[in-house]
Amino acid sequence: MLKRLSLVALFTGSAQLTTLIALKYLAGSMDAGRLTALGDIDSLLNLIINLIGLGLLMSSVRDIAITKDWQLEVDKAQTARMTLSLCLIPAAAWSIYNHDYRIFLFAPIFALNADYALYGRSYPVLAACLAFARVLIPYIFVLIAAAMHSAYTVEIFLFSSVLVYLGSGLFIARFLGRPYWRRPSWKSLHLYWLSLGLGIASLSYYFIGLGLIPIVVYFYDDRVAAAAYVGCKVYMIFKGVLRIISQSFIKEMVSTEVQLQVDRLAGFAGFLFLAGVLFYPNSFIKLFLSKALEFDKRMLIILALAGLAASVLISYVNRAILEKRDRPYSVITGIATLASIAVCIILSFFLPSAASVFIAILVGELISMLGLVGLFRSKKDLILRSKIWLKYILLAAIPLGVRVCWGDSLLPFFAGMGLMGGAFLLVFHKRLRL
Repeated sequence: MLKRLSLVALFTGSAQLTTLIALKYLAGSMDAGRLTALGDIDSLLNLIINLIGLGLLMSSVRDIAITKDWQLEVDKAQTARMTLSLCLIPAAAWSIYNHDYRIFLFAPIFALNADYALYGRSYPVLAACLAFARVLIPYIFVLIAAAMHSAYTVEIFLFSSVLVYLGSGLFIARFLGRPYWRRPSWKSLHLYWLSLGLGIASLSYYFIGLGLIPIVVYFYDDRVAAAAYVGCKVYMIFKGVLRIISQSFIKEMVSTEVQLQVDRLAGFAGFLFLAGVLFYPNSFIKLFLSKALEFDKRMLIILALAGLAASVLISYVNRAILEKRDRPYSVITGIATLASIAVCIILSFFLPSAASVFIAILVGELISMLGLVGLFRSKKDLILRSKIWLKYILLAAIPLGVRVCWGDSLLPFFAGMGLMGGAFLLVFHKRLRL
């Protein structure tokens, strides 16, 4: 289990680390308006991907994983994705008012990237390699453009992202032995209707995070929007780690033992994140964020608490999908999403800062977590996991002790986090060998 995850984490972690370094540099070298525009395009790109995926992505991963005739499932899904992407192109007309919406013109290219099929076919490492390229390459071009003081940084990010998705889609089609281009079929759209519940759940993943940015740009000023974008990006990187843990074992998730191990790994990631920002806020900001964005400890703790809420019962999400409890799960996530958006808008009138956006994320994650607890109503599961959480709280005493003895600087930060991770492996390594 750890071997597979370590390979996936190697590629994904390297790409995300580059993203953090790039954003830190860009926050210090770009004005707030341009950084906000970059964030808007990034969030709209993710909106397109989530709209095209909707519930079809999760149901397709499930069907590809459990069906012998997986090629047919890929073909049906890709045809439906291509068809829906054509319906999204007219949204580019809004670029008359907001130039960032021109990205909708390239929706078919994003639709034809079938990386979800690699997870269904149990190729998580290859999927991680391609995700590595899709994240890394656009930011490398952006960094080069920013270093050269180019006025086209945002445009370079847009078009390099399009080219990377094109290359990734062509490679996956060749690897799976399926055609890349798909002829649209309006009848194929009924697949989205069949997975509507999962679609609502999928959109909640987007809106309770980076998806708030297209809303933020209309209710907050550029300085706040830029800080919110970088914070949301850090948060979505963390949620990407959770998704890797979850999707890497999607086929085995029918086992209650695997569900427990996934929660054990994801829960530790959540506690590690919280310990890092709680005990070493200055080091975290210095390492990953820019002082120009005026981040403080309070903002980081809010994000970390949201991450903890999202991580401790992450197996419940896949369990709801695999057990086909799509409708109640979609109701939970729909309520969580609407609450998150509402809080974000309301707080803009009373507390116009990035902290308000992060509070909105926390509210959404808490509602989702409590809703899943109510959906399954398993005291046994909660008691078992609570015992694990107590052990993680005890492990957090390690970085706390390092902080008390050596203060909040980079060396104690790495030492404290490394020792906590090492203690986790020492305590749980036997149970993680599935």
